[in-house]
Formats: sequence, structure tokens, C-alpha cells
Amino acid sequence: PGAGQFYLGQRLAGAVYALVFLASFIATLAIFIHGYFKYINLSSSGDILDSGNLEQIAHLFPAGIISALSAIGIVIYLASTIHLAVSRSRSAK
Repeated sequence: PGAGQFYLGQRLAGAVYALVFLASFIATLAIFIHGYFKYINLSSSGDILDSGNLEQIAHLFPAGIISALSAIGIVIYLASTIHLAVSRSRSAK
């Protein structure tokens, strides 16, 4: 997202789309990697069926936050695509 706007000379719109998309992608990736390393550490440090371990694993990947950040990325992608299509048709006229 944002590359087409840069190509058409709309640098501000392209920068906004690109930065928001990258921020949501990096945040999603960071949360996932952080949870994954905690999972590996927890599962390799002893018996996973010990008291409280399964409950901790259940909370390592916050599905609501990851879903919200993914939805933001999808919305930015779609908005960028629609904006590009509208801008491209205007510049063709």
C-alpha cells in the first residue's frame, strides 16, 4: 500500500498508507514472535501439564489484538487500492 500513490506523485497519501500498513504489520509480527518465544520457553522448560502452564499458553497469543491489527492492515490495503483506482482513472482523463 502506498507505492501506487508514490508513482502517481501523491507522496503524502502514499507515505500515510505505507506507514500505517507497516506499523500494523510490524506490531502483529512482534506480538506473534514474542508469544512464540514465550511458548517455546514454557513448553521446553518442563512438563507442560504442570499446574498453570496450559493457562499461560492460552494467553500467549492475544487473538483479539492480532485480529484487530490484521483487520487494520486489510482496511489500509483496500483503501489504498480504491484510492489508486480512483486517482488513476482521474489522471487518465
